[in-house]
Amino acid sequence: MTEELFERLARDAIPQAKEAAATQGYFSAGVDLAVDRGTKPATVTLTITPGEPTHIGGVNIEVTGPANDSPEGRAAIARLREEWLLPKAAQFRQETWTSAKRRAVTTLAASPYVAATATASEARVDPALYRADLSMTIASGPPFRVGAIAVTGLKRYSEELVRNFANVHTGDLHSQQALDDYVRRLLTSGYFASVQASIDNDVANADHATVTLSVIEAPSRRLEFGAGYSTDTQYRVSASYSDMNVDGRALQMYVSGRIESKVQQADLRFVRPPTPAGWIDTYATGVQRTDIENLVTETAAVTARRTGLDERRTPAFGVGFYANDQQPQGQPK
Repeated sequence: MTEELFERLARDAIPQAKEAAATQGYFSAGVDLAVDRGTKPATVTLTITPGEPTHIGGVNIEVTGPANDSPEGRAAIARLREEWLLPKAAQFRQETWTSAKRRAVTTLAASPYVAATATASEARVDPALYRADLSMTIASGPPFRVGAIAVTGLKRYSEELVRNFANVHTGDLHSQQALDDYVRRLLTSGYFASVQASIDNDVANADHATVTLSVIEAPSRRLEFGAGYSTDTQYRVSASYSDMNVDGRALQMYVSGRIESKVQQADLRFVRPPTPAGWIDTYATGVQRTDIENLVTETAAVTARRTGLDERRTPAFGVGFYANDQQPQGQPK
């Protein structure tokens, strides 16, 4: 390194250090540079005196467009203001300022106003008062409604199966929360290993925006074995087998069994895919035998159950037959 280059780099370090301090809210930081040429190589020491940090004096977030005229839009606007990451009196940091703007737009875009964009933003800093006043303007764009639901990645299952899990339908106002709930339903169904959902944010298609679901199907068959020992039941072994597509039409089958010193049990369950009306039918049977405290209990059950898909208010009804027999060991039946 030449002496001229060394001197220039050393001088450049001072404004760079001040800029770094400013990103953390220290706009009046002092920087001293000392060079010790008695060492080999020379030692450069930067001493930064940060001074007082800058705090937020005021925040003004304006939203323009149709979002102000609908309950869903007003709720989203209230939420983005409530969840603003740099409230009054908080210490200004450039990284947080960037994140706050991004989060505000994302919050509005999670409502029907998918195409929301930031049109202006300003952080007006007064170093003498250690104060920053923030302002931001977001254009909401039009409300988006769900159009067609397109599914990609299917091999074994039909698009009808995916649509029957839906809690969003053509004509509904877009809601990111509803779309996330739809994805969660598909992931917990057992049919899919991965699901990603997106909506077309072209304002030209706002009245009929296509929702695209990209899925990766999970392995349809699974076999598990287990073995163990405990002081209560001593030795135990267990096995389970599941097939997510036993009939080629998405009928699920679950078979399980376990054998312990005091408990033996076997279960068989079939689960049909959801109907277009959002009902899932389950048919199950099982037997169990226990021998505890010299009391032998044998139980058998056959059940049928219909359950709705709604996670918050889940309607369910069913019918079942249960048989139970208890017999003290050594006593005649």
